[in-house]
Order: sequence, then structure tokens, then C-alpha cells
Amino acid sequence: MSWHAVAGGGASNRPVVFDHLLNERLYGQNGPLRAVIAPGKPLFDYAAEVKNARQAFVANARELGLNTDLDELPEPVVDGAPAKVRVIGVEWRFGSEPPEYNLSLLAELPGSVLRIDQVEIRRAQTLEGQRLSDEGFICLRRSPNSLQSQTNWSFEVRFSSPLSNSKGIAEISGVLQCVGAQNLRTVELFSGQIRSGEEGLEFGTSIENVAAVGTGGEKILIRTRLEPEQLVSLTAVDEAGLVTSLERQSQAVMRIGQEHTYSYFTRRTVPRTGKLVAKIMSGTVPVRIPFSVSNLTLLGQPRVAGAKF
Repeated sequence: MSWHAVAGGGASNRPVVFDHLLNERLYGQNGPLRAVIAPGKPLFDYAAEVKNARQAFVANARELGLNTDLDELPEPVVDGAPAKVRVIGVEWRFGSEPPEYNLSLLAELPGSVLRIDQVEIRRAQTLEGQRLSDEGFICLRRSPNSLQSQTNWSFEVRFSSPLSNSKGIAEISGVLQCVGAQNLRTVELFSGQIRSGEEGLEFGTSIENVAAVGTGGEKILIRTRLEPEQLVSLTAVDEAGLVTSLERQSQAVMRIGQEHTYSYFTRRTVPRTGKLVAKIMSGTVPVRIPFSVSNLTLLGQPRVAGAKF
């Protein structure tokens, strides 16, 4: 419009140099293009969000009954530390000769052990003072429901029968003769794609097969130089950190030379990418764990204070 006012010419006839002069008048002289970003706090705090997500992830996973790699493994038990024991079942056989009184007990140990070799009963007595002779323990097994299974053990003990009119058990106490790990550590045996033919990181570990089981779940076969006593437990951890507990099938251990092949089973799906993490024991040490339960009914339940029967 300014060009028309000065020279009366059309826009197509004005010289290019005039455009530059006009732009300088209107907008200032030419200069390099630049953008200035003032320092400040980001609108999205990534570190804080990740921290909150990790905390929520653990709580949500546990609510769903899943394990996470953030779960702490139990420490080896200390010799002499007492166990918490409660009665979980009673079997009283009147027809046998002599009558049998069998108690099933669950021991929550103060730490992990590799096995319990013997249950030594020191005292078993009714409220009336009758001593129940220990006829030996029947079976011994550990709880299979979590990574902390080596701290929860159940066992059954056979006693002579108490009197039928007894008001209850005054005390049953004794010692669990255990074997603990002298050195227990966590080792990453494998990392990458979990499939047949893949080689691991430690102890010559390799994956022989991963396959579905007809009854549901999957099994994984691994070959390693680890002895059965050394390989305490094995878990599979996926890329998100979810842990799949693997249950070793004791009857499916094959040895060729220095290598062992182990078969593990899970009711879930073995992650196809992730890592295999093992708890490995080297060296053993004897451990004695005392236990005691007292003031029980003949059905193994705590007696109510002041009860006559």
C-alpha cells in the first residue's frame, strides 16, 4: 500500500530492495533466528512418577497374588533362635492298639533352612500331669506357596494317647534339628530370550526346552553344573519385574558327567524374555531351633482363660 502511495505503481513492479527497507522500518533489522527457553521445573516429574509407580506396582502385584523381584528373600536362620509353632490338625485313633494321638504342627522359622532332619520332643504333658511319650514324627514338608517357603515347615508327631477326660495339653516343646546354608547367595543364571538352545551366564547353564503341560501351566528344562543340594530355588523374572516361581520336580533330575538336567514347573506361563535367577548354597551348618506350644485343648486350639473343660 505504501508503494502505491509513493509511486502509483503496481506491486509487481516495485523493486525487491524496497521490500527489505520497508521490513526494516516495520520490524527492525535482520538477525539470526533464535529461541530462548527460560530455565524452570518440568511439568512432568519423571523420577517421582517412576517412584510412585514402583511402589504401587508392588502393592498391586501382591494383591493379585503375584510375586515381584522387589520381594526380599529370607535370611538364613540363626542357631538357637526360636520358632513360632501352632497346631493345624489333630488325629486321634481310638481303635488302634495302643491308641494314637497325632498332632500336625506348622513351624514359622525365624529364617530359612535347607531342611529339617529331626524333630526332638523334650516335653509333652497334659494339664493333669500325664506325660505323652513321643512315638516319632511321621512326615515333614515345607510350605510351597511362596519364595519364603523355606521358613514355613509343617510336620506331624505321633504321641501316646492322652486320657479321654483330659482338659488339654499343658505343653509340647522340643528342638528342630536343621541344616542351614553357610553361604547363600542370589545368582543370575540366564538373561535374554528364554527358549530352547539358549546359553546362560553362570555354571554352564543352558535351556533345553520350554513347553506347555497338558494339565495346564508350563515346564522348563535347564542343564547346569550345579548339584541338586546347591540349587535351592529358581525363579523366572520378566522384563516388567514380575517373578514366576518355578517348582522343581524332584523325580526329574538327570545327571550326565558333571552336568545335571532339572525339570521345573509353573502353573503360569514362563516369560519368553527376561532372566532366570537362582538361590545357590555353598556349604552347610547344623542349626538347632527350639519351639513350644502350651495351654491347648485336645483339639489343638488355645484354651480360653478360666475354662473348666
